[in-house]
Amino acid sequence: MTFSQNFLGGGKGGGKGGGKGGGKGGGKGGGKGGGKGYDADASIADARLTIHDAIAADWDGTPGRAVSAYQPSDDIKYLSQTRRLDLLLGVAMSAFTVRAAGTGTACTVAVGGQDICTLARPEIALLERQLGWVRAYSDLRADREGEILVQLDEIVSAFSGVSAFDLPSREATAEFVALTQDVAIMVEMQVKHFLRSPRPADFSERVVPLIDTPDHSTFPSGHSTEAFAIATVLARIERGQRPQAAGGGILFPLAHRIAVNRTVAGVHFPVDSAAGARLGCAIGEAICALAGGGNAARYDYDCNIGPAGGDPAKHNPDFTRRALADFLAAQPADDVTVAPPANPALAARWQAALAEWPDRGGYDPDGDGDPQ
Repeated sequence: MTFSQNFLGGGKGGGKGGGKGGGKGGGKGGGKGGGKGYDADASIADARLTIHDAIAADWDGTPGRAVSAYQPSDDIKYLSQTRRLDLLLGVAMSAFTVRAAGTGTACTVAVGGQDICTLARPEIALLERQLGWVRAYSDLRADREGEILVQLDEIVSAFSGVSAFDLPSREATAEFVALTQDVAIMVEMQVKHFLRSPRPADFSERVVPLIDTPDHSTFPSGHSTEAFAIATVLARIERGQRPQAAGGGILFPLAHRIAVNRTVAGVHFPVDSAAGARLGCAIGEAICALAGGGNAARYDYDCNIGPAGGDPAKHNPDFTRRALADFLAAQPADDVTVAPPANPALAARWQAALAEWPDRGGYDPDGDGDPQ
């Protein structure tokens, strides 16, 4: 369940259905709520029918009030929050494409025709070595079970716990968090399809995952992708910081913890999370560039390549906090020019989100020692 489904007034989950929402929210509630809702709608319709016949039946069609001119296309406040998100998602996704790369063992994500991330599929021998990490991380299951079960359905409550964007005064920021997660899901699922790789449980019945193994590819991790995309966008909105400058804060360590929890649960390898971190940062940077202007950075990752001079047969990277710090510190310079979308709604909503954080100045957006 995404943030847009779970938090934005029931959002898409409610719209799409009593169905799933009722399923998780409890059969009885869904059943009764659905029944009463239908009866109430019918009663309102009946009441309006009699009102119309009583006081408006003699209307000849003459206008009774003035209607103003058409409004500019950057004004989307007239829409409900769910409809705004639908619009913004359509605008953002129109810029993204995903394609196979190389000999089919890699995948590239592009924005506006410019490549922002290329990932290479992990070799089976590497995933076999990674099982040792899956076994080691399983010792943390008792400590992290609560987090893992909550994050099975949603990850945004972890971010709203450290960043108060779920307040009425930060509505636009919450919409960008929802938008970011939805974009990340749409992109990551295409990448997963191209780079389809087996899960830990496929290698051994002794993994015994804490949660059910998902049916889609282990690589890259979707939770990692979404968490790092959200962290990237929140850091830019709240503080004007890019990933390499925001790494010392709490957003990226939180994204890292969410990613690692999936390895603890037994459904992901460390390289899945490392790949998701790159893809997530690339998606987040692209969203910031599409909405706020400027360039985005490109993130590539081939998990099969180890340190120079190392034994390839022993290459088995973990995704530790130190690995996270090294990755963020090595972020490439701006090298992707992202053209703004033709629809101005995304940029207008971005400015609304920035205005919700009036004290965001004084930070170092690009880590060059020059606060802005």
